[in-house]
Formats: sequence, C-alpha cells, structure tokens
Amino acid sequence: MSPRRRVWGWSLLGAALLLNPWTVAWAAVPDGHLGSAVAVVGILLAQAAAVVAGTLCLVERANRWKAGGWLFAALWAVFYAGWVLHRSVQPTIGWYSLEYVVFLAVMALPFVFPLAIGAMRSRLGTRGTTLALVPVGLFVLALYLVGAAWYGFVREQRFDPFLQYPTVLTVPDSVAGVDGLSVLALGGSTTENRPLQPEDRYPALLEDMLSEELPGESRVWNAGRAWYTTRHSLSTYTDYYHRLEPNVVVIMHAINDLYRSCTPPAFSLGAYNDRWTHYYGASIRGARPRPFWAWGFDMAVPGETDAVEAWYSVLRHRPAPVPIAAFESRGQFARNLARLVDIVRRDGARVVLVTQPTAYAAAEAELRGFGPSMGHRFCLSRDDYLIRTYPDNASMRAAMASYNEVVSEVAECRGAIVADAASELDGRADLFTDDVHYTPSGGAAVARVVADAILASVATDPPEPLGCRAP
Repeated sequence: MSPRRRVWGWSLLGAALLLNPWTVAWAAVPDGHLGSAVAVVGILLAQAAAVVAGTLCLVERANRWKAGGWLFAALWAVFYAGWVLHRSVQPTIGWYSLEYVVFLAVMALPFVFPLAIGAMRSRLGTRGTTLALVPVGLFVLALYLVGAAWYGFVREQRFDPFLQYPTVLTVPDSVAGVDGLSVLALGGSTTENRPLQPEDRYPALLEDMLSEELPGESRVWNAGRAWYTTRHSLSTYTDYYHRLEPNVVVIMHAINDLYRSCTPPAFSLGAYNDRWTHYYGASIRGARPRPFWAWGFDMAVPGETDAVEAWYSVLRHRPAPVPIAAFESRGQFARNLARLVDIVRRDGARVVLVTQPTAYAAAEAELRGFGPSMGHRFCLSRDDYLIRTYPDNASMRAAMASYNEVVSEVAECRGAIVADAASELDGRADLFTDDVHYTPSGGAAVARVVADAILASVATDPPEPLGCRAP
C-alpha cells in the first residue's frame, strides 16, 4: 500500500470522526425542523461517504469487496437502529404498530445485499457483477425519479381555506319536523369520534336518551370535527350552524385549544400567537408539502410521526414537567368560549358547557397498553433536533384541569349550564382509547352526563349571567 493512499485513508476517517452531525446541524439551524433534519441527514451521509472512502483506501484491492460489504452492513445498522428505537403512537406489538413492524421488516432487507453481491461475484466475477448491478441501480434511480415527478404533478393537499379542516355536517334546507328538543353538539374529535360506529358516538346516544325521557322525538346534530377548537366552533356556528335553530347547544372543547399553545415541528410553523395561525394541524401538508420519500413513509406507516422525527425518537424525545403558565392559549380559549356562549344565548338557545374528561389520572397499569400520547405528539418542542421535550402526563393532567376550570368559570359568568363530565369520567381507563377519545362505554357515559344536565335545565329557567369578564 502506497504512503499516499494511507494518508488519504486516515485523513478521510479522521474527517468523519471530527464531523459531529448533531453539533453542526444544531448550530446551523437551531429552530428549523426541516432545515435541521436535512442538515443532520446530509452530514451523516457525508460521514458515511468519508468512512467508506477512507476504509477502501486502507484495504488491499483483493479485499475491497468484502470490506465494503461489512462496512455497508455496519453503516446500515446505524441507520436501521434509529427506526428500531422508536415507539408508535398506538402500539399493538411491543413498542410498535403492526404497520411499523412491516416497515421494519422491509427496511431490514438491505442487510442481505452484501451476501447477495458476494454470491453474484462467485458466479459472475467482479466485472460481471458490476455490469449486472449498474443497470439495476440505474433502473431503481429512474423509477424513483419518475415516481417523484408523478407525485409532484398529481399530489394535492386539499384543506378548507378558512377552517383548515372542512365541516362534515350539512344543514338541511328546512329544519322543520323536529317535534322534540333540537340540540346542536359542537366540539372536536371527541364529539365527532369517527373511530366509533355512528350509533356509539355520544351525540347519537344523547339523542336516544332525550327522545326516551322527553316528549316527542328529539334531534341531536353532531357538528364535532377532528382538530376543531373554540375558534372553529365560533366560526362554524355564526356562519352556518345557527341555521339549525337549536333549542340547546352543547359545547365540549379543551384538548385541541390546549395544544394550540404548542409549536410542534410536525404540525406548526413559527412561534405561538394568540390567533393560533402558527398551528396548521391537519392542513400542515399544504403549508409544508412532503417530499416524495417522506410521503412514501406516511403511506407505509399511517398515524406515525414523520420519518425524520421517528429516527431515534426513544432517545431524543423526553417528557418534562411544564408549568400551567406555559400553556399560553388558555386566555384565548376563555375569550372564544365566552363569545360563543354570548352569541348562542342571544339566538335564544340554552348552552351546556361540558368539561372534557381524560385518561391522565389513570394508573399506568390500567391503560391497557395505549398510554397517553397527545402531549408527545402535539406538544413536542422544536428548539433542538437532538433533544426534544414534551409535557409529561402530570403536566397534561394539570393543564386540562385548568382548562376545565375555565369552562366552569365561563359558564358561571355567561349563564350557561355545566355538564361536569370530567369529574365523572376522569382517570377511568376502560372508558378511553387514548388520552381523551372514548370507547363505546365512554361515549355512553358522556352522553348520560350531558343528558342529565339538559334534563335538569329544561325543568327550570336558564341561569342568569353574572356579567363578569371571561377569565
């Protein structure tokens, strides 16, 4: 081996060791999710290239293929370990969802490549193997480029230009024909609750209960929508749903408004603001379109964090205590809710405000493997790619209690009725599928609490507002 090759080899290996990807990426782009991720991946690839080139310089020609195979396996093991050290949002097999297990199995296939290439060399020789692999590589590259071009031309991210996520309830041309109580249920995904069958969702069960216990056939309109906050309900009611002319409007909000305080890299852009325009939620793919390879990850493993955030997430993402004051959306939540109550009451309807129950008070052993995850998923910090923090369960529990206090205070100030579902259901793990969404039993329990509040209210005059300011 010539001295020149030896110098080049050790120089490249030294450069790879000195090029610390975490430090360089963090220093270059401390507050940019995509920029920081690209920097980290780019530096890792540069390190890998330097290691490969340096190793090949230090290995004799006859052993280069074998050394290259071992080196490839070692480098791939580093990348693969990053995906292994991830915990799915809804695990079913150990740490992982079924889709993620399949993803890990597919991503393990490159470990076979060195053995396959070795077998080809023994049969075809070095030259024949090279001639066989080059067309295959070019074909794969062309396939990826064609797929990326197709994706760029046809991919659309449809979202509501005003609400981010479109409404699903259509107001009929006429609302005549309801001879019982007409109830409008506003809220987020805990009201919509699409994973449950329509008849198991709390508004449908509420309709059955009211029809059984009041004269006539009551009608409950389910206007809940995933991702919706008090700001969405304020807009949809004043612009559209008021046309239903309900006798009672039931409002259940808290969790979605709470995590508008956060700036997670997967769902937001920029710093917090009181208009909540930093939080794109379901429309984030329109604000920040996905590259082709990331879209492929999303299709293969639906419901997971993106491929970049999943990488070594068990080591990088850490729960931490967060004070109530850090949840800055609390004040705007109160103002939105008070304004909505005022408008509904001015239209002549009674208002029932529901405190939102959660599973945060449940013991870990009772959670049947799901474990609360919304703090992690929707409140992950964005200030450092290497270590990201999110509110621990105690912080989320305290924050939800604080937001439910706002609900009670607004009800007292504005003359609304409180259905205290939180005090009835909090911590009962058998009623939840995750932090806040219900099992069929949970939906029935919420419906019962709300029905009791409505039945008590229709027998008396509505409470008079105290006229105090929203908290």
